[in-house]
Amino acid sequence: MNYLIKLFVIIGLTSITLFIISIFLITKITNPSVDNYYSEYDAIVILSGNPERAKLAGKLYQENKSKIILLSKENKLLNDYFGSREPIETYRQYIKILKQNNIPQKDIILFGNNNRSTFEEAKALSDLESPQLKNILIITNKYHVFRAKRIFDQIMPQQTIHFLYPEFYKNNDNWLKNKISIIIVFTELAKIILFFLFDDFDGYLAFSS
Repeated sequence: MNYLIKLFVIIGLTSITLFIISIFLITKITNPSVDNYYSEYDAIVILSGNPERAKLAGKLYQENKSKIILLSKENKLLNDYFGSREPIETYRQYIKILKQNNIPQKDIILFGNNNRSTFEEAKALSDLESPQLKNILIITNKYHVFRAKRIFDQIMPQQTIHFLYPEFYKNNDNWLKNKISIIIVFTELAKIILFFLFDDFDGYLAFSS
């Protein structure tokens, strides 16, 4: 009987600890810290994912936040609903959006080779032979920022890296009232735990960023 009581106590304490950790991480995921943004960066970096990231990067380029845009190369096919309706590679869709925002092709630089995870994107970006990239502004989505910061700080500790996201300009973001946001937040919770345990574990699962 004593062993059962001890077992239940251990299970209870473990459950409470995991619950507290989960609440802490969810709070961090849904409320990413805001950086003190520079007036100009050596590069704007777009991580693959939501096309809204390319629109924001184009806006920042037009505001002279940087003279170049570094675009993650992901070959995953997307349905081009607004163009030919034929599937198109993710990075090509981003390039189309950037060109529609009057970004010259010469200022769009691809990095990586079919990046499948945020970890792979960080590794590919760190492999660029460009000592001029001392400070960069990474564009992603709100619920991705917390994990992305952990990854880039680990792989690129010498660079100053700030993050910005399209939702930064919106005031009506309540993730608990949106089914898609709930799924994204809990997916990010699983990914950040797996990252702390295994680094590039999301790459093995082929999760998107």
